[in-house]
Amino acid sequence: MPATLPHDLALSIADTLTSLSVEIEALGATLCADTDIATRHLDELQGVDRIAQTLGQLADVVGAPSPGDAIEAVSIEGLRDQLRGCRDD
Repeated sequence: MPATLPHDLALSIADTLTSLSVEIEALGATLCADTDIATRHLDELQGVDRIAQTLGQLADVVGAPSPGDAIEAVSIEGLRDQLRGCRDD
């Protein structure tokens, strides 16, 4: 039988993931504003963006009233496929 998170805990985790997503996105934007850094570290900055997007998508799933439905709205294909593999329906 799958374990489920208490609703308040799920919302708290989702809020934390959202905050981290916003914070890492702001960090990436700050680093991109420096032309020298952006030029030398483009791949790494794209990784920062991917992390921010993934955290946001995970927050949406964890905080959703119906996580199974929220998985289908995940726009990052690899993450959506990974999460689909965890569903028990």
